Amino acid sequence: VAGALGAYVLLAAIYLLYLPYAEFVLDDWFVLGKYEAARAGGPAELGRVALAIVQNQLHGQFRFQWLSFLLGYLEWLAVGYSPKAVLLVSLGLHVACALALRAAVAKLGLGEAQGFLAGALFLVLPTTHGALLWSFNCAFFLWSTLWFLLYLEAVAARRGVGRQVVFLLLALFSGDPVFVLLLAAPVVAWRGWRPV
Repeated sequence: VAGALGAYVLLAAIYLLYLPYAEFVLDDWFVLGKYEAARAGGPAELGRVALAIVQNQLHGQFRFQWLSFLLGYLEWLAVGYSPKAVLLVSLGLHVACALALRAAVAKLGLGEAQGFLAGALFLVLPTTHGALLWSFNCAFFLWSTLWFLLYLEAVAARRGVGRQVVFLLLALFSGDPVFVLLLAAPVVAWRGWRPV
């Protein structure tokens, strides 16, 4: 694992070229303005905003990714206005997703080398760039992917059903990008993953 982590960190370092230009975008400010007002309002207001996120009342529409928004809110409270810190956290999540994919592929019996290559490809795949470079409001792509890949790894390793259910629920409430994949979860749990 340490070797894969080191290689993935080196590979992901290409995204650090964007670090000097990291900035929040307009969509982020719709949320960040509310977060900053909560910070100025004191502890009671901070708690009210967290509760509004969990109850799906902050955005004016029902969003399944309340867990990702809550984690983003906690990140904002920890680092404040720091798009660079947010990018680095997102990059860390991206590397964690690559490691989880590597583990899942290897435990499916497809091979360690194939698992490593799958994780490496995931790191540089152009479709994953949006969540990194537009990191604050799109963090649900990272969180839901991480939880779903950890679910797949748990299934492949034949870990307990309780662990699998926890990862499925985390994926479900972290973002709707995995909804279609979550529909396959009961079949995966019943049938199990086997290499073709």
